[in-house]
Amino acid sequence: MVKKLGRIFSDTACEEFIEYINKLPGKFIQDIRKDDFLIKYAPQLDNLKLLDFVTISKNRKSIQEHIDKDMKDGATHKLLIYLNKPTTGGGTYFISDNQTTTFPAETGMGILFDIKLKHGGIDFPKNEVKYTIGFRYAEEK
Repeated sequence: MVKKLGRIFSDTACEEFIEYINKLPGKFIQDIRKDDFLIKYAPQLDNLKLLDFVTISKNRKSIQEHIDKDMKDGATHKLLIYLNKPTTGGGTYFISDNQTTTFPAETGMGILFDIKLKHGGIDFPKNEVKYTIGFRYAEEK
C-alpha cells in the first residue's frame, strides 16, 4: 500500500525545517515529533500514532533500492515527507507485485507506505541536496 497524502508542510515550514536539520550533528534524531517545531508546523500529525524513531535525510545522491529495517517498534508504515524538490528527479519509486509506482518529489508532500515495500530514490542532479523526513507509524489493528 502506497498513498499520496498531499501537502503536509508549507514552503515556509519546509525551509525552516531544512535550516533546523542543517544544525543537527547527525543524520538521525529521536523524539522530533514532540519537538515544538513539528507541533507548530504540522499539528495534524499529532493525531497519527507516530513512533519515536524518526529518520531525517540530507542526501547528495538518491537512496538505493531497499526495504526499511524492522526496528522491532511495531511500525507498519512510514510517512515520508519531502522538504524540497530537486530541479529534476528526486522522487521515490515503490515495487509491489512486479509493478513500479513512482511519486515525484514535491515540497511539503507526504507519502504513506507499508514499510515492507521495496523502494528507492529517483536520481537527481549531483550538485543538489534532497531533504526528507520519515516518521514510522503503527497502524491500529
